[in-house]
Amino acid sequence: MGDMSATRLRTDAPLGALVVLGLFLAGCDGENETSIATTQIPVRAYTVVPEIDQSGLTFTAELQAKDTVELSFQVNGYVESLAEASDADRAILAGDRIAEGDTLASIDPRDYELAVSQAQASLSAAQATFEQAGRDLERYQGMLEANAVSEAEFESVRESYQTAQADVDSATADLNEAEIDLSYVDLTAPVSGILLERDIDVGALVRDGTVAFTLADDSEVDAALLVTDTIVQSLRIGQPLSIRVPSLDGQTFMGSVTEIAPGSDDNDSEGMFLVKVRTDNTTRQLQIGMTATVEIAPADTDRTILTIPLTSVVRAADPGATYAVYTLSEVSGDASDAAVATQSAVDLGEVIGNQIEVTGGLTAGDRIVRSGAKIVSNGAAVTIIP
Repeated sequence: MGDMSATRLRTDAPLGALVVLGLFLAGCDGENETSIATTQIPVRAYTVVPEIDQSGLTFTAELQAKDTVELSFQVNGYVESLAEASDADRAILAGDRIAEGDTLASIDPRDYELAVSQAQASLSAAQATFEQAGRDLERYQGMLEANAVSEAEFESVRESYQTAQADVDSATADLNEAEIDLSYVDLTAPVSGILLERDIDVGALVRDGTVAFTLADDSEVDAALLVTDTIVQSLRIGQPLSIRVPSLDGQTFMGSVTEIAPGSDDNDSEGMFLVKVRTDNTTRQLQIGMTATVEIAPADTDRTILTIPLTSVVRAADPGATYAVYTLSEVSGDASDAAVATQSAVDLGEVIGNQIEVTGGLTAGDRIVRSGAKIVSNGAAVTIIP
């Protein structure tokens, strides 16, 4: 489904985190050249505490129309005209906006106008015959009562009246059908939306059922995405989710889940679930085909994570590691604000605001340098300040 494949932005080594930290640490390289005083270095401390993971998994989605309508003629004929685009001197094309009730195309109406005229003439003749049969029936009724005609003669006149009445009914139905066929020579839009396809040209012969246009109703749009079976367990119909559109300066639109279904059998979606999140689009800001992202909170809302300030992270001195922090250990018998800074390698996860997730190397309760990490060296004596 195009760019709709699910992408988990949180990884064990997130690219975003690497970029942010790379820029952050690059800007601080000069500080590492600062000579370390032999006296205790003033630093601010941070105590690592577990937090409930409020972040979700972000998936790439494709914006699709709420409904797609194929419009076809219901009669045969040659295309006589196509609607013109509202903003250009040309026939409508894919991508043009269509209003409900617009006539999109017309076929030559002459055969259908002739059929209506013939049906009207047939009905007029049938009505005249029926009126005469009514007068005859009334006259023969009086003659029968006066014993001037036989019962058989009267029954023959009554049968003629009934036949004339049936002929009127049949001619009326023929006229109605002819008028309906004539109304079908104009193909109109049943809803407002965006024209996705135009499959006919002026002069083309179309037949009953020939698809002429494909129209997308974009009064609401669906963000369509693929998720795994583990993620789908945290979703339900009607669940509110936010849709972020990068091409609209990251603007966010609130929507709700309207569909959860197994994906198709192709290689890209096998074993995945198709999820659609619908949002209002009466402003027509959202366009079909735009790329969006949808964040889904994990089912395990009790999961805790450890985060530390970005300012605590430094490049690791150990060549086998990439990033590190300075952990603080109190100096025995010294003042409570005196400590020793020891560099410890850490594994990092996702950047969350001014914090970053720690996936390894620290435990809850550890104290680390929050401010001053760039002027501290391994084993340095520090003073913890408020």
